[in-house]
Parts: sequence; C-alpha cells; structure tokens
Amino acid sequence: SSPLEKGWREYDRIEGQAYANAGGAEKEQGRAQQDGSDDPCRYLTCPPGDYLGFGAAEKEKQNARLCALHKLLRIKGRIQNMEREQNDTHLHRGYATFESPLWPKPPRCPEERQVGKGGSSAAKARGERNVKARFRKDASPSYEERLVFEDSNFEFHKNHKVGSVSFPGYLGCEYGRTSKEPWNSMVPHDRKVVVPVREPVRRFVSAMGEVLQRLINNQCPGGPCTESKNNSWKSEQALEKLSQFTTWYHHINRTRNGEGWEHSIPSNLRDIVGAFVHDVSCNYNFNAASHFTTQSVFATQGPPKPVDLVLKLEDLEMGLKELKHLAGKDENRTRLHLFQL
Repeated sequence: SSPLEKGWREYDRIEGQAYANAGGAEKEQGRAQQDGSDDPCRYLTCPPGDYLGFGAAEKEKQNARLCALHKLLRIKGRIQNMEREQNDTHLHRGYATFESPLWPKPPRCPEERQVGKGGSSAAKARGERNVKARFRKDASPSYEERLVFEDSNFEFHKNHKVGSVSFPGYLGCEYGRTSKEPWNSMVPHDRKVVVPVREPVRRFVSAMGEVLQRLINNQCPGGPCTESKNNSWKSEQALEKLSQFTTWYHHINRTRNGEGWEHSIPSNLRDIVGAFVHDVSCNYNFNAASHFTTQSVFATQGPPKPVDLVLKLEDLEMGLKELKHLAGKDENRTRLHLFQL
C-alpha cells in the first residue's frame, strides 16, 4: 500500500482509540443533547448564492453530503462546541465553517493546555505554563474591509492567500473609483458580491510559507515586519506566544542558531508540516493564523448576502471575463494585462 494509505490507516487507528477512550457511541446521544446540536445539519451548507449553477436538487444533495460527513466525524470521536470556541456566528450567518464550534475537531484539541513544548523562565514566573490554547474566530479579521467599486456596483471580498495584495491594484485600475466599508456592515440588496478562491492545498502551503517568511526572514507584505505595523515577530514575547500556542514552533526553533535562523531546508521538514496540519486541524490561533482561515469565512462578511461570482485563482482569465460581464463592461477591453497580477 502507498504511504498515503498507511497514513490514513494510522489516522483512523488513533482517532478510533480516542473515541473508545471517550466512551464510544453510547455517549453520542447524550453529548449531542448537552451541546444543543440535535440538528446541526441546518447550518451545514455552502455560502448563499447561485455561483455554482446548482439547482435545488443538487444543493440538497450537496448539503446531505456535508451532513453525512459531520455525522461520520462525530462517530469517529470528534467533538464540537469545544471550550473557548463558543460563538454564534453561524446562527445569524446561516452556515457553519470549520472555525464554527459546530464543526467537530479532533478529541485531543480541547485537552491540550500548554500546547507548545517551549517556555521561558520569565513565562514560567508569570504563571503562563498552563495557558490554554486559543482558537481562530469564525469571522473575517476585524481589520479587513470590503472593497466597493461604485461605478460598477459590485464589492470584492478579500480572501487571505488568494491575491489579496494583488487584486485591489488591478481592480482599482480596471473598475475605477474604490471605497472601503467595514467587514460587518450591511450590503445593499442590489450590489453584487465577488469572492476569490484558491485550491485548498495550495492555499495551505502558501499560508505556511507566509508564516515562515515573517518569522524567519521578518518580511511582511509591503516590507519588513515592524512594531508600528503590529507585525513584529522578533520580540521575545511574540516568540513566547508561538511557543505556547502552537506545536510547530518548537520544530522551527531547532533550526535557530545563536545569531538567527539557519537558511537551509531543515531535515525535519516533514515534522514541521505535520505540526502545522495538527494546529490548523485544532483551529489554534497564533500570529498570522488568519491565512489558514477557511475561505467560506471570507465569502459573506457581516449580514449574509448571496455571492454572485466566485473567481477561481486557477482559472483566473475566465473568471475576470465573467466579472466584466457582471460589471457590464466590454469583455474585449482591459486597462491592465492579466500577467501583471
């Protein structure tokens, strides 16, 4: 069998053992009653809108698959409504995401207190050895703003690691006047909503590279990470938080020497990637962790408004043509060539 098949068998063995330790299927019903999740399937659906071109029957089939996956994860021992992950975003938004307390997480996640294996003597003196893990919010970052193109009557929702730095410049050149609105403000009913997306595995790898670029090379989008941008990664406090709230940092810290970081591919790269997967699967929050936030979180920001167009990064030329049609522009005229993205 392939390494991937072996990995999945080992994963199932570990998850099954954890489920058995938790009491097995006989506890499933009581746990559902306790956390109020008797009918979670009503929130297991895609963001609203006809961007997929699905009819009612296809959408119902899609929702049924999500519901079946949720039940399978619960049967395998994953738990929902973890302590400190409580929020009700999905209730008024209408759908759950991975960051929602409704979505089951591995059983080990809520049991981890001091997540990392590091910890300075100063942190111990402050009594921080038992700091609990922090979780990513089920919402777009509060500093994020929606881009509104008034002349074309559409707004663009930036999605981390999906051209969020490149798109604004191109769209501003192509569609003229741009204004910004808070992520949680109301969207006018006649305004179109456009959301970019990226193949998930590629986005994950890009997000991991983003975090390591900031940590090791101290480079943030737009230049060096600095205290003034609230992006510093060099302070002892910032490194201490990574040590406390992640499992991947102690693998990275092993490549550090007295003067800085070793700029070579580490021999423990497999361990580093595995630890990132672990931390993201547990929904842990840490500096720049929003780059791992599920793309559906960025789709509807604030009061839910159906999505009109999804731009796939892997099929961008076609997506930009569809955007021109949506905005009522001549598809054959552009102000900026595509390759400049």
